Amino acid sequence: MNIRFHVKDAPFLLQGQGPRHLSFFQVSSFEFQVSNFKFRVSSFKFQISSFKFQVSSFKFRVSSFKFQVSSFKFQVSSFFISEALH
Repeated sequence: MNIRFHVKDAPFLLQGQGPRHLSFFQVSSFEFQVSNFKFRVSSFKFQISSFKFQVSSFKFRVSSFKFQVSSFKFQVSSFFISEALH
């Protein structure tokens, strides 16, 4: 698996209530590459008996958002999943 991800000039401006009232985040260049990836699950069991989630108050404000992707390449050479459940 070969993954190449490039982001150029992505300013992110977040304004809200908190210790940092104004925050600025910029990514000039980001590259991520995976040459070899293997994933195998022999046995998988997942059970949820009870789940509770509550949000009383949530505030989120974005004053300015700019996102530009100059180049995006995604290539999968080989992908194989072997699952053997007993």
